[in-house]
Amino acid sequence: MTRTVVVLLAVALAAHAENPQKSDQKKSAQSSPAAGRSDNSAIIPANAKQIDAHTWMATDQSGKKWFYRQTPFGVVKTDRDPDSETDSEQKRSPFDGANPAPRSAAAEKSLKPPPAKVVDLGDSYSFERKTPFGPSRWTKKKSELTDEEKAMVSASKPQAPAADTK
Repeated sequence: MTRTVVVLLAVALAAHAENPQKSDQKKSAQSSPAAGRSDNSAIIPANAKQIDAHTWMATDQSGKKWFYRQTPFGVVKTDRDPDSETDSEQKRSPFDGANPAPRSAAAEKSLKPPPAKVVDLGDSYSFERKTPFGPSRWTKKKSELTDEEKAMVSASKPQAPAADTK
């Protein structure tokens, strides 16, 4: 097995030694600055002015400016300047309006969660609140209530303790 690997390695080195100029030519063609444009010369007009490494601008016969941008998927032709700050559609943040103006007290009250159904169980309270994912139910001892739960208890009508029915 090791002899096979050694023989294959020797053959590969010999093949590379015979044609070292071909690999040097490929490297020099890739490193030249015109290499990227020569591949796209059929798409990018000859009168196009290079703006940066991957963007060109050309004006057609009617006077309209066209921008050509090299992407990993090929050249894209567009009439919009990719670096323009005035293009509100491309530069608009998806979070615009995320921090709206302060709301009034009435509006804040309407945004609070709906009141919970509170049942007095003697030494604890049972809470039930509707949520978009179904009803949320929990039970807390009277001594461990949070401020929010205390407000729910005071806002609800006190109900009679649960009685055992037989």
